[in-house]
Amino acid sequence: MSNQRGKHEWQQTALLASILINANRDATKQRRPVAPDDLNPYVEEKTRRREGVRVCKANREIIKKLCSKRGGNVIGAD
Repeated sequence: MSNQRGKHEWQQTALLASILINANRDATKQRRPVAPDDLNPYVEEKTRRREGVRVCKANREIIKKLCSKRGGNVIGAD
């Protein structure tokens, strides 16, 4: 039970620290905002946030369909 309490308290502390860091950061020098999971020692490396999906020619049409109002159902569309 104390382990869960420690995890909960660290999540709260990491959230507050990330808010302070993001509020006072220089947006021109850092690539992305700091997430609470980046500061929490209980979060495993594989569950931390990734940079995202790189847009290229292969997936550009799929992204257009997902973002348009008339895109319809993308799954199975071909």
